[in-house]
Amino acid sequence: TEIYTVRNSSAASDVYKRQAVLQLAIAALQLAIAALQLAIAALQLAIAALQLAIAVLQLAIAVLQLAIAALQLAIAVLQLAFAALQLAIAALQLAIAVLQLAIAVLQ
Repeated sequence: TEIYTVRNSSAASDVYKRQAVLQLAIAALQLAIAALQLAIAALQLAIAALQLAIAVLQLAIAVLQLAIAALQLAIAVLQLAFAALQLAIAALQLAIAVLQLAIAVLQ
């Protein structure tokens, strides 16, 4: 009877040990799941940050394109002003020539 009692006691002890090991394994798995969930949340945050960065870069590109268009318009206006100045110079030269002709006729 003592042998069976020791074996029964030893078997019960083994069951408790197995339960403790299983509970520890379950706790470790739960911790691993929590870590994975945290990693997923961090990845989602990183994705959102990257999407925001892309949106900011797209806005910056749009602003730069607008600035380029404004500079091109300014260049076109300056070219127009230069052409107008050249026309004014030609008109003044013509006026001088006409005045010189008039003076020559009057002399």
